Amino acid sequence: MQREALTGMAEAVRDCHTAYLTRDQWQSIDADLRGQELIDSLPITFQLDAPYLIESVVAGSNAEAQGVRPGDRIAGFDGVMLDQVPLSQRKFLSAGAAGSTARLDIQRPDGSRRTVPVRREAVDRPVVVTRVIGNVGYIRLRTFTVNLSGLIDPTIASLSDQGVRGFVIDLRGNLGGELNSDIRLLSRFIPSGLIATDTGRDGRTEEYRADGSVLAGPPPLAVLVDGGSLSASELFAEAIQQFYAGEIVGTRTPGCLLGSTFRTLSDGSSLQVTAVTVSVGPRQTVVNNVGVRPDVTLLMTAADFAAGRDPQLDRAVADVQALIGP
Repeated sequence: MQREALTGMAEAVRDCHTAYLTRDQWQSIDADLRGQELIDSLPITFQLDAPYLIESVVAGSNAEAQGVRPGDRIAGFDGVMLDQVPLSQRKFLSAGAAGSTARLDIQRPDGSRRTVPVRREAVDRPVVVTRVIGNVGYIRLRTFTVNLSGLIDPTIASLSDQGVRGFVIDLRGNLGGELNSDIRLLSRFIPSGLIATDTGRDGRTEEYRADGSVLAGPPPLAVLVDGGSLSASELFAEAIQQFYAGEIVGTRTPGCLLGSTFRTLSDGSSLQVTAVTVSVGPRQTVVNNVGVRPDVTLLMTAADFAAGRDPQLDRAVADVQALIGP
């Protein structure tokens, strides 16, 4: 009864940063926010906006064994149509205790449908994934963890040592995270200026400025975003746009940018509660309920996921290479 009541109260607020998490969900999300890499989760990733396509399936997982494939569409989740679940809850659906299951109503690209019980398990989800594509360094960030600078600075240095002269930062599916980590990473590409302002319920404001740690150049940059790029990811993309520090490629973000806290309850469950509003850059742009529109809009199709193609990344890399030159 408590779960239904608290979930209903949170959804009634109609705020993407106000949500109720069960104990198992909170343990999984807390581990994620602290930068742990083995996360109890569904062994799939999927789009948080329609058409809710499955992006990846962990090799060797129970989902793969049951025939779940990239490019499949999730129509329903535990008997509820996915488009009826608010984003505030949708973003936490994969989290939960290892061994627990979710019933996924799967629609294949050929239109056939079936319900598959997918079991949550310990999934290896690195905070930072990198590779070198020509002279471009690709960096995928799963979340903005508290210790991100300790991870990202050696990563940038290592890529630069390998001859990288520009970067693609992939924030697709990045639910956000810690504000100070976001500001520190932005400061590597923005030489100076006001990056963000937060305003508390008491009207007090706090400003966050570039800290002067900008990379030499700074190097050409493209940022990948989609409907699963929330909160700190949206702040990053909007700031890069406002300071003309790079190109944004992908699809429009959902407009879920507020500051929040998690309050653990007596039974181990948690409430995510909005604490501050956030405006971005010298324009003081409010992204919440608006989103960030990419400079280059490109969709990922079911056929792309099924074939392992990534036209968004291909375009971002090509545009950065064009700026690097011969």
